Formats: sequence, C-alpha cells, structure tokens
Amino acid sequence: MHDEQAGQRIKTMRETREVPLSELSARSGLSPEKILAIENGEGKISPSLLIRIARGLAIRPGLLLDDQEILGPVIMRTTTTSDSTAPHRRGRPSYLPMAIDKAGRHMEPFLISFSGGEQTKAELSSHGGEEFLYVLEGRIKVDYGTNSYIIETGESIYYDSVTGHRVCAADNSGARLLAVLYTPY
Repeated sequence: MHDEQAGQRIKTMRETREVPLSELSARSGLSPEKILAIENGEGKISPSLLIRIARGLAIRPGLLLDDQEILGPVIMRTTTTSDSTAPHRRGRPSYLPMAIDKAGRHMEPFLISFSGGEQTKAELSSHGGEEFLYVLEGRIKVDYGTNSYIIETGESIYYDSVTGHRVCAADNSGARLLAVLYTPY
C-alpha cells in the first residue's frame, strides 16, 4: 500500500461523503492533525489506522485501497508480490495488500515486511474484528494487552483485535509475514 495513494483516497472519500474532518476525528478516535497528515501522504497508514478511518467513514476498509473490484477470485502472482513493489524504509514496515480487487470481501490480507528497528514504543492499536498473522521469515513480537509473544518463522497467532495490540520485528534482522484482518462492517 502506498501511503500517498491511500491518503488521497481517504481525502476523496471523506469529501465525497461530505464528512467533516472534525466528525471523522470523533468517529475514528484520531486527531484531525493525524487525519490531515495521512490525507496529505505524510502519515504512515497501518491496517489498524485504515480500519479506524474506514469505520469513521462507514465503509469497508478495502474501498480505500481498491482501484477496481472483481467479483470472481483474485490471483496475486509472484511478480506482483516481489520486494520491488513493497519498498522497505528503515524503521517502518511496508504493507502489500493481497486482494484489493476482490469485491465484497470481509477479510483484508496483507504481506507485511519489517526491516528491523521499528518503533516498539508505538501506541497499542485497537479496533473491532480479528487478526491472523503467519510468520514467513524472521521473528515478530506481538504485544497483546499486557502480554508479549515472540512468533517464529512458520508459527502463527490469531487474536481479537479489540484488545490493544502492536506488532513489530522481534530483532534487527527484520521479518516478513502474512496478515489477514477480519473487520465486521
């Protein structure tokens, strides 16, 4: 997901739906400054923020990422998911949506890459729904409520996202994982 493109979609959707910035702020729990930064491509957009903004706009989160929707199955080829389409920025994870063209979906699958050194002091995220994470490479640390878990390559974790949570690389060598978010709408 490109933060700038998603930010522009959020702005367009907010303006089209005639949702004032103050109202979106109240509905999403995000400050107006944070929303403006995201809309201007200056703020990092995580799946959690995307969900909060989509809920504030009363839309499915995928609508903020979709270019076009396909009714049948959506196939992502390996050339589509190469590292060149998900650039790493040191200290920031990259998110590659895996089914942005699928119409009517209830799940949001992502490939998430951590370069290592991400901020582990970021606020815990909380939103409705569930998350499933499967570690493809490396190790991740999942802070969930008051507990922390280290998830290794080939392991997974599944949790209710209403409980405060945060995900980052467990060490400086980075990690890559498949994340599937379910958000009721």
